[in-house]
Amino acid sequence: MHRILFPTLGSAGDVYPLITLSSYLQERGHDCTIIANPTFRGPVQAAQINFIPLGSEQQYIDLTTDPLFWQPTRAFGVIVKKGIIPFLQPLLDIFLSFSPKNTLIVSPLLLFAGQIAHQSYGYQFATLQLQPSLLRSKHAPPVLGNTPIPDWMPPNLVSLYYWLLDTILIDPLLAPAINEFRAANNLPPVRRIFQNNLYSDQLNLCLFPEWFAPPQADWPKNTICTGFIAPPETTTPHADIMDAFLRAGDAPLVFTAGTAAPFAKKFFSVAVQVSSQLGKRAILLTRDGSQLIGQMPNNILHLPFYPLDQLLPQAAAFIHTGGIGSLAQAVAAGIPQLIMPLTNDQPDNAYRVSRLGLGDMLLPRQFTTRNLMVKLDFLLNNHIMLQRCQDYALRVSFDSALKKTADLLEELVAPL
Repeated sequence: MHRILFPTLGSAGDVYPLITLSSYLQERGHDCTIIANPTFRGPVQAAQINFIPLGSEQQYIDLTTDPLFWQPTRAFGVIVKKGIIPFLQPLLDIFLSFSPKNTLIVSPLLLFAGQIAHQSYGYQFATLQLQPSLLRSKHAPPVLGNTPIPDWMPPNLVSLYYWLLDTILIDPLLAPAINEFRAANNLPPVRRIFQNNLYSDQLNLCLFPEWFAPPQADWPKNTICTGFIAPPETTTPHADIMDAFLRAGDAPLVFTAGTAAPFAKKFFSVAVQVSSQLGKRAILLTRDGSQLIGQMPNNILHLPFYPLDQLLPQAAAFIHTGGIGSLAQAVAAGIPQLIMPLTNDQPDNAYRVSRLGLGDMLLPRQFTTRNLMVKLDFLLNNHIMLQRCQDYALRVSFDSALKKTADLLEELVAPL
């Protein structure tokens, strides 16, 4: 039996695909363990998957409620300080408690303990990324922050941009701690970490389809796109309330700010105003009722949670902050989406949706009642876009992506 370790320090949107993948691999005879913040112990163990806690619930709260974490130009420093450096040694200690003879580590890019375990201790190692925002290319660069690199910029200038980014921002924040950690494990220092020491030399899994991020010649070797993976099936809370609301009128707008965003009062306030002024019904999904202001009008339903795979096929449009899991569910449902990206991968995801003609975006400073009304009126009445959304829904196969991902991991563990 092969043991497969899935570490993560992300939010629910990062953990849930790992639950789906682990469950499927366990059905195929592998022993899977998810290593994550204790916040996610419940859903992991409910799926009968081994769970090892990493960090504390307070550390997760401190990271996701830090105002700088939600600013595109400041988020990386917070991630390094609160999400990367504190967990280098604890995560490596967890890895080293398993034998390298029958253990595969499947890690997101920024948990550098996986590279150390592979390079210094001989563990099999694959990287896994749910979104393409860190896949550098001088031919098709991802969007960093809220400003895309212009299409007219020649490849040599894009390469210079990456060099400046590494030299001025990334390495000064990250390299001292990473190289100290490498030295403690008998490895030489590295420069330009994002350029030279981010990916596995064995397998780099991208859990999104090629049409969402077409592969580039200068992507890392052994990089394979498998497709979106759905979250695990879950019970349907408030089903009677939801069914009654959906039966009572036209298909609603659906708004959510995601599972990790703590600063969403403006988002939901604008949602209520726009829905009323457009004469539309709306569903607001947030576990934090304090994000909502005042009593909801009759055309608005608030619920703390509802499975998007069950709700979105009955919606008119989906307005969210651009998490890859939410985005994938909207594409699969065949409905247009309007994204207000906040930070990290969300701006890049939003630009890709816009370029594919599957929706549009508004930056946070643009997210006003008037602007959202104009955008939604366009989305809801653009028959070309509506048809395009239906066409792309046929290209999403969660089951095929799951099988392809598992097949590739099994090929890697076969020699163990």
